[in-house]
Parts: sequence; structure tokens; C-alpha cells
Amino acid sequence: MTTKIPDNEPRLLLVEGADDKEFFRKLAEYLGISDQIYLVNYRGKDNLKNYLIAILQDGHFANRRHIGIVRDSDYKTNAFNSVISALNAANRNSSKDKFSIPSKPLAPSTELPYVSVLPVPLDSEGMLEDLVLAALQADPIMPCVNDYFDCLTEIGLQIAPNRASKSKLNVFITGKIADREQVAGSDANRRFLREAVAMTWWRPELWEHESFNDAKAFLQWLAAD
Repeated sequence: MTTKIPDNEPRLLLVEGADDKEFFRKLAEYLGISDQIYLVNYRGKDNLKNYLIAILQDGHFANRRHIGIVRDSDYKTNAFNSVISALNAANRNSSKDKFSIPSKPLAPSTELPYVSVLPVPLDSEGMLEDLVLAALQADPIMPCVNDYFDCLTEIGLQIAPNRASKSKLNVFITGKIADREQVAGSDANRRFLREAVAMTWWRPELWEHESFNDAKAFLQWLAAD
């Protein structure tokens, strides 16, 4: 089942999961444009086509102006081509309205509603957690996290690439909440990316890290007239 999108929302940002939705919500807040973008969690790459079909068929396609689609780059796959396949499949299911198709990542399509795709990270394999880990590299806890995973490797325990970044961020957050007496509010019970960006130690200046530049540019395009 897809979530109903309000009729009069012209700028839609479709993201892959709950972590992505909270990350982009907080980033849009930091940029001061959260009220200009409607976030939709399409609940996994296998469901994207269904959400796109719903957008075509809800009777309000003419009200949409910008549609941004975010997907993890993942490993040994082509995230951009996967999104394009979902767009084309949705078009084949519609006898009237159609999405215009972008030619490359970050480049909007040429007809309304303008469609643009952001694979995360843009130029390498990985996922949203990799952007966050890059921004946290200067934190005093990070060398301990890296040593922990180096130790696992040395004793022959290999973490699959599609789990490594999530695991590292989980360990990092665990370090941040290790001294529970110094943790404010409900931080002590948090473990996931969607919670990390809302924790008391997440400083606003972290959003200025270069790893978030593509995501910020994408949101600013989405909010532009």
C-alpha cells in the first residue's frame, strides 16, 4: 500500500526508507526549506515503481512540479538505471500522464514535472550511512570504531559490504551513549541513522561537511521555483 500524497504538494522527495526520510527532513530544516518539500518514504527500492504509479494515477499529476528520487547506490548495481527502469515501468502502466526521464544523476528531466535522481553516494558504491560516517571522521570516538572493525577483520570476521556502514554507525552511536549519566533525554535508547541526526551530540555544523554537498544541492534544486 502506498501513502496518499496531498493533492496540492508541488515538490516531492521520494526516499528509500525511514532513516532516509528523517535524514533529509533534518537536512531540509537546516537549509530552511523543510516547508517547501513533501517527503515520501517509498519503503524500499522494490516498491518504488508502485509509488510512481500511484503518483501518475492519483488525479493530481498536473499539480506536481519537481520530483526528486533518492536511492542508495548499493553494491555491484546501478542505482540510477534501477530508478530509470522504475520510471519507465510506471509510464507503461499509465495511458495518460507520463514521467519525463532524466538523462543522468542530478540532471533534471526537461518537462514538467521535472524529475531528478540522486544515488547516494553519487560517485561510488555505498549508502546514506557512508555520508554520515564521513562527516563523523573527526570525532574522537571514530578511531575506536575503526579499530574495532579492524580487529574483526584480523580474526577473520568479514562484514558484508551492505551491512558494514550500518554496523559502523551503530557502534559509533553505542560509544556516544556509553556513559548514560551524561546522555540527555532519550538518546540512550537510540541506535539508527534516523535517530543519530536528532541526538544531542549532532552539531549543526556537521551539516557543512563536504560529504553532504550533493544532498544539499539536490534539496535546493527541489525547493527552487
